[in-house]
Amino acid sequence: MVTDLGAPAERVRDLGWGTVVAHDIGAQSMNDALLALSIAPPPDPSALGFASYASYLKDYYQYQPPAAETGTDAPASPAGRALAPARGGSPRVSVVMATYNGNTFLREQLESLSRQEWRPHELVVCDDASTDQTWAMLSAFRREAPFEVRTFRNKPNLGSTRAFEKAIRLARGDVIALCDQDDLWAPDKLAILIDKLARPGVSVAFTDGLLVGPRLESLGGTLWESVGFKRWMMGLLDREGAPERLLRQNVVTGCASAFWARYRPFLLPISPYWVHDYWLAVILSLVGDLAPIAVSPLVYRQHGGNQIGAMPRSDSTAPDWLGSVASAPPTHFSLSRRALTDLSAHLAQLVAQAERLSLDQQAVARVQRLTAILQTQALRRAVADMAS
Repeated sequence: MVTDLGAPAERVRDLGWGTVVAHDIGAQSMNDALLALSIAPPPDPSALGFASYASYLKDYYQYQPPAAETGTDAPASPAGRALAPARGGSPRVSVVMATYNGNTFLREQLESLSRQEWRPHELVVCDDASTDQTWAMLSAFRREAPFEVRTFRNKPNLGSTRAFEKAIRLARGDVIALCDQDDLWAPDKLAILIDKLARPGVSVAFTDGLLVGPRLESLGGTLWESVGFKRWMMGLLDREGAPERLLRQNVVTGCASAFWARYRPFLLPISPYWVHDYWLAVILSLVGDLAPIAVSPLVYRQHGGNQIGAMPRSDSTAPDWLGSVASAPPTHFSLSRRALTDLSAHLAQLVAQAERLSLDQQAVARVQRLTAILQTQALRRAVADMAS
């Protein structure tokens, strides 16, 4: 079936993705149609309270979350119940972590946080209903940590993306650094990221990482090598080209990154059809500069239980970055149709709320350009699905 995406919203909603093809219509008609599409809610729709991501967005931008989120808020650590003022203008860093049945490797990661040369002002942990000793381990660390530790226990399990989103929302620092439960950080990891973030215009900084096995044995490669990202490609991640290139392939691993908390209003909520760090990287590339750092202060542990993980690769294949996302074959585009729709809806809200969110005109222009690319790719995928 073929229909014009300028059709009434009710008609588009009934059709669903598999039957939508566009004729010559304007970007606004396409955008309205994308927002009208029915999108399945996250795993816990009763907790979310919205029937679709589009309506979730609409309400979110009019909603300020309360200080207390769902879950159990444990008492603050003895290190302090409120963030101390930044010293000498230095940014306060919130390390945010989502945990789930992570007691095997968690202790080593927590100890590496304690050894940071740039000491965090707080660690915010959202435990996702663990059934092992993770919560007890976090409670013990909260009592001995040299910085404030705030722990929240999700009931029920929210999934890693929602758990990280919650932790990001609860962070109170100037900088937010994402942290996995099973890695190790070199003592200078935060200091390296903060130094790069201090440069004008940078929204997010990220490093490479060493790939190791369960017992920290070297796997003979790095995070960047595992995705074919070479040092000479760092210059391709300029502000104008980065968003489109990231849609081809994400090279910003969450646990290797840190970003300015002032960009949080642009980032949330995170679509349930995206991995949190991929979503964050794309949005942050629209509002500021990406700053890759060709060092490996992250020890990225692979143990068979990783949510995503990475493996060394011996070939020299590069990310498929050199062509246009809009013209790329749909099979070369890894994001699902629902993920495309969610991002389009989010970008539309950013533009609609640009003045309230203090989004500058250059960023608005980049958002509009990426929206047009997404719309083109969405149509190509729809056509390809119908032909298959």
